[in-house]
Amino acid sequence: MRKISSNIVKLYIISALRGTLVFAGVMFLFLESINVNVNQFFLILGFFAIITLILEIPSGYMSDRWGRKSTLLTGSIAASTGILLWATSNGFMQYMVGEFFWAIGFVCFSGTVEATMYDTLLEQGKENSYRIIASRTQSINATVQAIVSIIGGFIAAAISLRAAYWITVPFVLATIPLVFTLIEPTRHKLQETGHIDLITRVTMDTLFRQATLSKIVLLSATTISMIGILLWSTQPYQVLIQLPTKYFGITHAIALFMAAIFAQIIPKLEKRFDDRLIFLIIVILIIGTYLTLGFTVSMFGLAILLMGRSLIGAVLPLSNTLINRMTSSDIRATVLSVRSFSSTLIIAIASPIIGYWAGMFTLNQALLYTGFIGSGVLILLFLGMLKVWKQIPS
Repeated sequence: MRKISSNIVKLYIISALRGTLVFAGVMFLFLESINVNVNQFFLILGFFAIITLILEIPSGYMSDRWGRKSTLLTGSIAASTGILLWATSNGFMQYMVGEFFWAIGFVCFSGTVEATMYDTLLEQGKENSYRIIASRTQSINATVQAIVSIIGGFIAAAISLRAAYWITVPFVLATIPLVFTLIEPTRHKLQETGHIDLITRVTMDTLFRQATLSKIVLLSATTISMIGILLWSTQPYQVLIQLPTKYFGITHAIALFMAAIFAQIIPKLEKRFDDRLIFLIIVILIIGTYLTLGFTVSMFGLAILLMGRSLIGAVLPLSNTLINRMTSSDIRATVLSVRSFSSTLIIAIASPIIGYWAGMFTLNQALLYTGFIGSGVLILLFLGMLKVWKQIPS
């Protein structure tokens, strides 16, 4: 019998290596140092979102057709190319090329790691332990990311901003030989035909035809995208309030730990309160975050920003629970993919606009305008949801 069980430990290590992004907390400062302005910074975000939108489905198809190991190897090589281009970049265009390769690496790992993990467990008859192992993998990634972000801030302050990128390089490169050692699990392919027609039908049902489900999916997608924009706005906001470089990694780590705490609290709150009302409170907090940031440039504003972006730890499990209750197992993953696609599309559209506003006016004005528009969309979605409120599982 193949020693396929070793895959799980290797995937843990790969997850830790992928979380060792020493530069994450000071990325915007590095971009500023190579003459990338805030407008271009948001263009980079939009570019990443567009590439992931285009390649997300083909990368999944490649994983199913060519194999998990080949896809992960492609992702490791692409990510390594991306980080090397970033570490040596001296301007906007070279960084954008690095972003392209990093996005390829991201989509190759996205979904394929989870599929490799599940197929490995399935081959051993241990698929029931998937949730525990998947959760453990996410925790490893988040913990490592938080720790190295703190270290990265001090390295950037003591040595240089570019040093934070170079220190990341060997960790990303190390994923290549480790992926080589993975054992390709037996893939359990679906026997049905007409997959494209099925995906199209589920997508249309999710977004338009099933009123109750569409409201939840669109609401969660909009909420997730607004939190994502807060994430990317953190470092420019910290520059605005003149936060010392060594604290950039600490604030990033604080946000990660707060998100983990929210993720632990939500299941307990769901047992005591109506999760629809919890969702409403979260949306109000996010709207409040944007409006506060529109009028405040201070440490208090930063505290509110960190709290707002940390709500991702509450939104994901809460919206996943609602969607899981409203869908059958044969379409559940597709519906969640539609939600992910929708939130990424919103970010891809919004990012260049926010960057333009930030360049023409100020960052806090750009966040205020984004908050007004996002609030309007969320309010409209909630008003529409009132019509189907009783049909939403509580």
